[in-house]
Amino acid sequence: MRTAPHALDSWRRDIAAFAEGNSRLTIAVGAALGGLAIGLLQGQASFGVHLRGPSSIGKSTGLRVAGSIYGPPRKEIRSWSATEAGLEAVAARHHHRTLFLDELAQIAPDAAV
Repeated sequence: MRTAPHALDSWRRDIAAFAEGNSRLTIAVGAALGGLAIGLLQGQASFGVHLRGPSSIGKSTGLRVAGSIYGPPRKEIRSWSATEAGLEAVAARHHHRTLFLDELAQIAPDAAV
């Protein structure tokens, strides 16, 4: 994704600045950038990050911050509320790109493996 210099400056000032000193936002940004970098590794490895905890600790905010690296977060964040086949197709389209999924509780535990 090519970003105009002013858009990058705006993202740094309005979004990324809040990650400084915030472990959840820092890991979210790192995971988003890692999705781009992982294609550079041989073997096409993958990884996942699962933010877990009580309500209102910043999990969804972390997703929105991470999603903002690629574009408007509302277009980047998907829900686990889908069929296994549907999620598999979404995952295939995100090859070498971070896939953001919110609300893990919406899928059967054995389907999330």
